[in-house]
Amino acid sequence: MHNSPNRARRIFTVTCLAALAVVVSGCASVKRYSSDLPKNLQVVPEIETGSRFTDVYPLMDIHRVDAKCELQFQGRIVLEDGKVDVGVPTDGLLYLEAIFLRERTFSNQSSLVRQATLLKPRPGYSYLSRVKYLNGIYALDVQERGRDGSVRKLERAPLSECKALRG
Repeated sequence: MHNSPNRARRIFTVTCLAALAVVVSGCASVKRYSSDLPKNLQVVPEIETGSRFTDVYPLMDIHRVDAKCELQFQGRIVLEDGKVDVGVPTDGLLYLEAIFLRERTFSNQSSLVRQATLLKPRPGYSYLSRVKYLNGIYALDVQERGRDGSVRKLERAPLSECKALRG
């Protein structure tokens, strides 16, 4: 995805900014998301910067949402090398948080943008999450796919809708 000679510097910057984001959010360290559950969530990055002087590094944090609607960090998915298939639990509510680190080559400017949604995965269904940066527009889209081949686009739901989705 990135073939520039400054790849090591960029990876260092991504790591530092991601670690800073975790510290700011209250987590002690960044752990990779892992699960032995059947793979029911595919996370696909779609990155088009429109400029060879801008790089965007997508990540996704997965949180469980407890009965009080508080987040419990489960881990981070690094999407630099493309799509990732993971297993997520279907016994509760999740909060998917796409994180976009944008870096401009010559200005040494970096920015961090987050897009998030609540998700209540259902047993027997699979989910496709597209983490998108298209020429300055950030998006997180989630689709639910049924056993019968049906596809349903899920509307993004903010954390404030947690109590309504629990019911």
